[in-house]
Amino acid sequence: MYALAGLLGGIVGTMPDPLLWVVFFIGWALKKKRAFDVAFAGILWGILTGFVSAMISAEGIRFMNGFWFSRIIASCIWAFLGYWAGRRLKNKKAKAASVKAAEQGDAAAQWRLGMSYLELEGEGLPQGMHKAAEWFQKSAAQGYADAQVILGGMYLSGHGVPQDYHKAVEYFQRAADQGNTEGQYGLGLLYHNGRGVTKDDNKAAEWIQKAADHGHAQAQFELGGMYACGRYVSQSFSKSLEWYKKSAEQGYEPAKEFLKNLK
Repeated sequence: MYALAGLLGGIVGTMPDPLLWVVFFIGWALKKKRAFDVAFAGILWGILTGFVSAMISAEGIRFMNGFWFSRIIASCIWAFLGYWAGRRLKNKKAKAASVKAAEQGDAAAQWRLGMSYLELEGEGLPQGMHKAAEWFQKSAAQGYADAQVILGGMYLSGHGVPQDYHKAVEYFQRAADQGNTEGQYGLGLLYHNGRGVTKDDNKAAEWIQKAADHGHAQAQFELGGMYACGRYVSQSFSKSLEWYKKSAEQGYEPAKEFLKNLK
């Protein structure tokens, strides 16, 4: 009871305390450079001032423990607020710089801005997907492979853009030609399913093989299944196991589960 009373009183009572404002601004200023180190230093400073304040306090013996505890908590809260304020300011400046770079034609910045709009979509803002598509298109037009892959996926699913399998193939092809493993794997699946292109088992195997050779874990798992069943390739259980192991070594859960069930 005394601890709770001291905590509430301490948090409210410390608001005008200049020492806690020092903690706040230390956390805020250092966040801009070395966030963790400075915020941590602010918390330690807050604990020290809380201890000293409690020891010299005239609140009385009964409230000493609660008041000391409250000063520490209040100091930590103010240090955290400083850290949070500095972080928001830094993120705001970084976003502004990214928007400026994107507007000036930086392909990587345009892709990053598109990704940030996808996050808005995840937060329930429907305009996020459409704005993301706009920036991905600008980035993809400059040959940025990561944007081409995402845009291909958007045309494949019809999210943010009208569904168009032919455009999906076009963007996956562009990315695949640059050695992008997601583009290679996606293109292989499109040839496998015959979406936007004539179904072609040989080309499906070719592109999935390329993605697997370049370390795409899901393509490696798919290739393992192809060798196990003799689908598109000559059946080989040894090669099948080899590709399953490569996929599992990268942490791909279906491959790990498959190998586990073999034991």
